[in-house]
Amino acid sequence: MTTCAVKFCNSKMSLTKNISYFRFPSDPLRCKQWMEKCQTEHLLKTDATILYKNYRVCGFHFEDKMFLNPNSRNRLTMNAVPTIFSAGILMKREMEKKSEEEKEKKLEEEKQMREFEAQVAMASCSSPSHSLTYNDNVYTNVSDVSGSSSISSKLQVSTSDSSCQTPLYLTNKTPRKLKLYNELQSKNKEIKDMKKQINAITQQLANVNTVEQMLTLTKQFLPPGLFLIISTDEMAIKSNLFYNISKDEIIGFNETNNRKTYDPAKFVLVLLVQGINFNWKQPIAYFFISNSFTGFDLQDIILTSIFKLENIKINVKAFVSDMGSNFIGLSNKLQVSPERPYFEINNKNIVYIFDPPHLLKATRNMFYQHNFKYDNELIEKKHLVSFYNEDSKNNLRAAPKITYSHIFPGPFEKMRVYLAAQVFSESVSAGMLLFLKSNHLPDTSLPTINFIQNMDKLFDIFNSSRRPGLKQFNRPFKNTDSQISHLKFMENFFKTLQVFNKKTNVEVTNQIKFIRGWLISISGLLQLWESLKVINTDESYVLYTSRINQDRLENLFGTFRTQHNGNNINSTPIQFIWSYKQNFYLNYFTHSDNANCIGDLDESLSKINTDPLNDKNIKIIFHDNNPFQFKKNILAIDTPDYRNLPMPEKNAFIYVCGFVDEEMH
Repeated sequence: MTTCAVKFCNSKMSLTKNISYFRFPSDPLRCKQWMEKCQTEHLLKTDATILYKNYRVCGFHFEDKMFLNPNSRNRLTMNAVPTIFSAGILMKREMEKKSEEEKEKKLEEEKQMREFEAQVAMASCSSPSHSLTYNDNVYTNVSDVSGSSSISSKLQVSTSDSSCQTPLYLTNKTPRKLKLYNELQSKNKEIKDMKKQINAITQQLANVNTVEQMLTLTKQFLPPGLFLIISTDEMAIKSNLFYNISKDEIIGFNETNNRKTYDPAKFVLVLLVQGINFNWKQPIAYFFISNSFTGFDLQDIILTSIFKLENIKINVKAFVSDMGSNFIGLSNKLQVSPERPYFEINNKNIVYIFDPPHLLKATRNMFYQHNFKYDNELIEKKHLVSFYNEDSKNNLRAAPKITYSHIFPGPFEKMRVYLAAQVFSESVSAGMLLFLKSNHLPDTSLPTINFIQNMDKLFDIFNSSRRPGLKQFNRPFKNTDSQISHLKFMENFFKTLQVFNKKTNVEVTNQIKFIRGWLISISGLLQLWESLKVINTDESYVLYTSRINQDRLENLFGTFRTQHNGNNINSTPIQFIWSYKQNFYLNYFTHSDNANCIGDLDESLSKINTDPLNDKNIKIIFHDNNPFQFKKNILAIDTPDYRNLPMPEKNAFIYVCGFVDEEMH
């Protein structure tokens, strides 16, 4: 590409098609004159013949009188010399000239400073009683270097009986400094050797430990008789490309199971397996994707992963996902329905269950946006709002956990599972029923109260664990009559439920996704119990349904977000890989207090005991934090009228009076 040889001129022939470019003169004298005008001193040693062949000057730098034809401007006169240079070029030349002058001046000052330090050292060694010191504020001339004003203005000589500091060039090679320097060099060498060894081991493991070999190893050490669930979800990441020098690989592009495109990844899809009857979990794969997985790619990844696990005799019983549009499309492709809540692999049924916490959030959000109708009775949010407005005024509240964020959630509050679970709770339904009986709520609020109570029981069935509790439906699932009866009732409820738009009163039931999700999950839970009960014939066998969700996967995402300075909301692909390896190698996932679900105590696969019935491996999940937060306020004693107390306070007042009366007698 032909460019202008004038220094700081950016003209190129491809960009300036109407401008002519002229060769340097073949005459050495004229060529030297051109070089001086163009400031191409770096070409002074170049032969004029080479300049004539290889270098050009654009027509911008010649006056009109220097052209034979000023209109066409394509031929120069015999004595033409470039004399026109833009203000930008002249300014850059001036800046370069000043920079060179300052550089030379700085070098000269450094040279004189070194000479002066040498004189100081000689003076201090020859006359210990006289020394030279520096003063940062007052500067006078030094007689020995008075010829240099730049140095003499910065130095002051004073005499005293104190000794001066020894110059660095004399102390840099003392035994103590040499010893420390050698130790530092030795440590750096050890670090480099360790990095080389780690890279060599990593490369060796990558070449030797293929997926098939790792699966075979898992087969050997995994306890027999384990049943697992495979769950998957996507996490947003920051688009970024990272070049791995050792592997000659660019990390951060879109990559599926069998193909790779050059689109920067915006999400990462993670697959995790977890035990149904045993406390362990293990992430098994991740894929960087440019957009949410849909269609064949997602189906291929899920089916291939399950197929590989089945090949090493791992019993995959269920697949869990959220209610994303891509997973709803996957369930349709696999022909999953409430009547057929499973898909087949190698003539084996894999139960499909939508994540119950996601279903609970979706139900709460739709309940707030629309009106429900069941058995010709309206279920409306306004009754919940009325209850909150009345209850929030009382000192002793019927539902103390309910706050403004529960009733009017913002964008982030809508993503919190615990807010939805506390709305659909026994305390809220009991409090609303109390307000109904005390005429603080209308009779039309009863369907809403029943709906909240039934949703609480349904979520308890899908969230049972070993944690002891008084709630009947929160106990481990055993397919009891009460559990089956409520599941069948809720199945009929969702089949006949009608949803109407609040503003237009138009029915939108067919657009609501959570209804189909609950129906598939209810049928899937019953199907899963039947398949497990065929193998576990013991009457004491129970199913902890809290394991059939994505809580462990959400906790894993939470640990990724707390890596790298503790606040890494959107990791880059390489940061995700580092976090993934760190958690994989350390064999634990740390639960974040700000996570979207409760902590779990499941262990990773490499740490579990080979005996699945060992009591040490059976953990009861408790909250470390105290769920009750009491206000440390001084009790204020006043003179209230106890005849006009609200209903909750009146009940408490009766109990307190009875206790005091019994203690006095």
